[in-house]
Amino acid sequence: MNSRCGRCCLLPRLTASALLLVTACSGAVAFPPHDLRAAGRSAASLVPDTTLLYVEITKPEAIVDSLLNHALREPLEALPQIQKARESKPFFQFRAGVALVEAKLLRTWRELVQSTDSISLAVDRATGGAVLMIRYDDEQTASQIAETIASLAKLDASGKGRPNPVKSAKHREITMYSTNEAHFAGHGPWLVVANNERLPREVLDRFLNDESSKLIESDGFLAARKSVPADAVAWAYLDLATVRSGPDGEKLAAGRAENPLAELIAGGVLDNLTRAPYAAASLEFSTHRARLQFT
Repeated sequence: MNSRCGRCCLLPRLTASALLLVTACSGAVAFPPHDLRAAGRSAASLVPDTTLLYVEITKPEAIVDSLLNHALREPLEALPQIQKARESKPFFQFRAGVALVEAKLLRTWRELVQSTDSISLAVDRATGGAVLMIRYDDEQTASQIAETIASLAKLDASGKGRPNPVKSAKHREITMYSTNEAHFAGHGPWLVVANNERLPREVLDRFLNDESSKLIESDGFLAARKSVPADAVAWAYLDLATVRSGPDGEKLAAGRAENPLAELIAGGVLDNLTRAPYAAASLEFSTHRARLQFT
């Protein structure tokens, strides 16, 4: 199916590298289903109930550790294609961005990993936006990272003789940063990055005890969460009922007739897509195995 929410571009190349480091290398602690309603503990309590797609990496540190310690790591790094990529200009720029972030925060990326609790991505139908939310285990890291991203973008632009691409404004005493491509802020334990201005404001409002409707109050979402294995390192939720009622709903319903081979191979899955109120997927991953499960 096609998303109509637009692309979520982030920042100029240097600062995008810095944010990619923080995002990709963050570790998390999974919260059990009965604790999901705790205010601010889960990103699902911060996004609206009109959220179409929700993805949560519950144990990214476990994924990173498994990849770093995997038996295939050294053979893969020895491949000519990998060696060439490591010698490319974009990779050096990425490494430079990492070094600048570490110097600015006075912490290594592994220390940032250890201070991270969760990573979530939500796509909202009402605002047409996508938002990335990273939760840290303290009240300082998120705002420090937001400030660092803004200052690195300014530094990068200055070095190229360009004006500062980052603007800042206050929202309920929270400093919100914005560029032509992204809107971001750090407050309390949360770093929030989105592709429009409205969605991150709504996320932060809910963190500040706004009583607006939340995804975590959705029966379908809670049912999907309960179906996820306890040792899953990542999981996803899709509101199929809303998808079917949208512009692409007829295409989804006609999927069986238009794809007889797919129906033969995975008829049960296709049938569920036309009937179930939601879909959920979970990933179990370690150095020994990987398992993807759909419910």
